[in-house]
Amino acid sequence: MKKAVLFLFLLSTQIGIYAQNLRSNCPVKEEVFLHTNSDGSTVLVSVSGSELVQYFENAEGLTLLRNNANDFEYATLNSNLDLIPSGILAKDNGIQVTTTYKAHLRYSQAQIDQLNSAFFQLNQGNQKKAMGKPFPNKGKRKVLALLIQYPNLTASIAKPNFDSMMVKPNYNGTGSFRDYYLKSSFGQLDLQVDVFGWYMASSSYLDYGKSNASYNTNVGNLVKRAVLAADSAGVDFTQYDNDSDGVVDGIIILHAGIGAEEQSAPSANNYIWSHRYNLSYTVGAVLVDGVYVDAYGIFPEKRYNSGAPAQVGIGVISHEFGHLLDLPDLYSTQSKGEGAGNFANMAGGPWLNSERTPCMHDAWTRLVLGWMPATVLSSTGTYTIPKSLVDSNFAYRINTSQVNEYFLLENRQKKDFDKYLPSKGLAIWHINSGKARLLSASSSNNVNNDTSAYGVGLLQADGRRDLETGSNRGDGGDLFPGSTNNRGLNNFSNPNTKLHFKIGGVKQNSDIVISNIIQNADSSITFTIGNKPSAGFDATPLVGCAPLNVNFKNVSAFASSYVWKFHDGSSSTNANQTRVYDSAGTYPVTLYVLDSSLKVVDSVSQTISVNAAPTAKYTLVRSDSNTFQLTSNAVNSLYINWRFGSNQSSTASDLTYKITGTNNIPFMLIAYSSNQCTDTSFGVMSYWPLGIQEQLNESGIEAYPNPFKSEITVQISVTNKDQISISLRDLLGKVVWEQTEYPVYSGQNKVQVQTEKLPRGVYLLEVKGRDFNKILRVSAQ
Repeated sequence: MKKAVLFLFLLSTQIGIYAQNLRSNCPVKEEVFLHTNSDGSTVLVSVSGSELVQYFENAEGLTLLRNNANDFEYATLNSNLDLIPSGILAKDNGIQVTTTYKAHLRYSQAQIDQLNSAFFQLNQGNQKKAMGKPFPNKGKRKVLALLIQYPNLTASIAKPNFDSMMVKPNYNGTGSFRDYYLKSSFGQLDLQVDVFGWYMASSSYLDYGKSNASYNTNVGNLVKRAVLAADSAGVDFTQYDNDSDGVVDGIIILHAGIGAEEQSAPSANNYIWSHRYNLSYTVGAVLVDGVYVDAYGIFPEKRYNSGAPAQVGIGVISHEFGHLLDLPDLYSTQSKGEGAGNFANMAGGPWLNSERTPCMHDAWTRLVLGWMPATVLSSTGTYTIPKSLVDSNFAYRINTSQVNEYFLLENRQKKDFDKYLPSKGLAIWHINSGKARLLSASSSNNVNNDTSAYGVGLLQADGRRDLETGSNRGDGGDLFPGSTNNRGLNNFSNPNTKLHFKIGGVKQNSDIVISNIIQNADSSITFTIGNKPSAGFDATPLVGCAPLNVNFKNVSAFASSYVWKFHDGSSSTNANQTRVYDSAGTYPVTLYVLDSSLKVVDSVSQTISVNAAPTAKYTLVRSDSNTFQLTSNAVNSLYINWRFGSNQSSTASDLTYKITGTNNIPFMLIAYSSNQCTDTSFGVMSYWPLGIQEQLNESGIEAYPNPFKSEITVQISVTNKDQISISLRDLLGKVVWEQTEYPVYSGQNKVQVQTEKLPRGVYLLEVKGRDFNKILRVSAQ
């Protein structure tokens, strides 16, 4: 029965857990606590992980699992290497590490995959598109915070306390929520937070807890209840739509009680795990005051705090608000490691100083939000970062030969919001932009789930890789030079500057050498860059249709002299290039980088692939005043598409089109090739109200000979003197001969039309007078 109990426990928790793929959550509060089992025995427990999955261990590192009595049991592995409870209660001074009970056991990938699949099958109906855009990351912006309590769990902290926490300067001696974002953005984001409530939920707090089978939907209803209550109380929601797109940019919800992320609390999963989500995915966005409320972040009013409850800090709120700004998590959302650890607010940083002093947003975060332009180092030499991050919005960037990989260097000192960092010194981040992307630019939240190649990875000076193994969230050996006095790194050091990029399964060298890292007494940091230049460029696009305009962006590292070589033998020494490829084919491009003696020291090549484009051509023949024959003569096309006016289309090669009104009808012919290249040709069909039928005798107008060769005579009979115009048009409406203001007199008049250069075919002869307008069909031989 123990195996069954474990599976049911996992299923009930993992259903909420895998909402991570739809939601953004905070990491678990990492702490050590004393747990009392039902038989009175105690065990000292440490907890780590995320909402995805939490791992509990005793002081010896043995993995523990809760049973259905909420007691901790030692965990073991079955024959399938699945993690299961042993049936033996965990106690202090109990079982030691043996071959049966090993330290740091983890769930099998099969367990994770099975429960992951089950979750998505249960939630297929909730894959709706969220509304609006991320919260604006610059400017003076308004934020709405709503407080809500439960009939059986009322609030214990008054509203004015939250007013102060949100906006009071130097709140609690450490800083308010507003202070935090003013500091992290260096004054570029000023948040004005309005707090309203407390409002009352419709049912017990247990209905909204993480262990409830309808967790996501019920929390959505709780948020909706708070929104509608605030609307009834007169809150004007329009002022929180900062970008005027009809959607409130994101609201903050604070609920009574504690949060499930504090797993040391008794029955922690009876509460909500703090997260950022969208009502669109559960109960639907709420329309109030003509704007929609969709995105939200939800948090508890207080922390369990080892049995001494205290008001929640700004840490987790600042983390989840980061998600509203479009930031991904920088911890491992699958609990495979600690990601960026306590050096990044989007990882473990929000919990520093018991959540009162979250660390500053890291260099990558400030870069992607546009708060900081990194200074690119492109030559060897000695450099200084004179001030810490909290005093200067500054970082260096070192590019590599791989467009999606680079290094960021920033100065982190233990002061202000960075006061409680695990260590101080030079933070060297290895960035892989193929993984490190904003939430809106990615289909997942997996920046740091690959522990072999983090998207935003801190190179830890002590070489222990504790952040990858999950041993801790940071220590005194992580920033350079750190507790191990590590003053440099290169391709072969530990840690090293190797690329994530592999050839034959082997990580390639970046050839970047950083040495002589010194933490100065005035908090400045100096270091030396010395390496050989490396070539790299980004060609955009690499593949396309002729004519193809390609931009070549040079991202070479530590080089200032370049030579481009192109397929036609041409070359250039400019840093960047733009080329137009008019014809289909493959075109190699090579960039060489040169040293100070103008000798080639590195090169890189790419191939531009240009696909042949079709040619859209057509024939248009008028059959009547409102009827046309259209024929596609497209060249090199797989299929075509006609589009008429605003809402009609056809894929037929030949068709008849009849104008039903009196307006001109614009049309286009789009030709598609097998490689999806396109070409478009445009035209207009015009309605002729008088038609093109011959009306020789009854009109008083004749044209002869018909058919004609080099000349045609137009005979016009009128009763009064007049001035007429005569025109000869082809069937596409092009005028090939015209005479205007030609005088005619009462009786019979003749006009000679010279037509010796006209090609054979049918033409329309139009004669206009004061009181008539006649059209005749004539033929040239």
